[in-house]
Amino acid sequence: MAYSTVADVEDILSVEGVEYRIDDNENGNISTDDTAHVLKAINYADFIIQFRMKLKYFDATLASSDFITFCSAWIAAKWLCRRRGQSVPSSILDGVDEIMEMLNMIKDGHAAIPGVPPDTNSGISSVIVGTMRMGHDQPFRKDPYISTAQETTANNKFIDWRERRIN
Repeated sequence: MAYSTVADVEDILSVEGVEYRIDDNENGNISTDDTAHVLKAINYADFIIQFRMKLKYFDATLASSDFITFCSAWIAAKWLCRRRGQSVPSSILDGVDEIMEMLNMIKDGHAAIPGVPPDTNSGISSVIVGTMRMGHDQPFRKDPYISTAQETTANNKFIDWRERRIN
């Protein structure tokens, strides 16, 4: 499910800007193989967005958001710009940096997609299991500062690990 379209990317780079970046033989004729590069850029952008948002939002929610469409188009535009090892314009770099910062804030729980509440049960469960062994009532150690293994000396006397001195 693509979050942006070729027209969204063209809004950022212009039609001529997109054609310049996908015309590999530089003859001015855009072929089907050339247009596939725009779709690859959009797929890359969708992957980046899903990587950050998948645990908080469903795909349908992401696809219906204008903010996500905007983000996907900017990330795809950056991918197109650097596809043939060309330099990316600083305005595109600045825009994508701002977008990535916003996406990271949303991923970390410091913000939400504008106008869209986070979906529940979209990713992994938020339940935290209190024991290390499933089905047991007690955790491995009640006091993590006390050793559970008993050590013996040459005389077979048990010693506490806290009584050892390090010189």
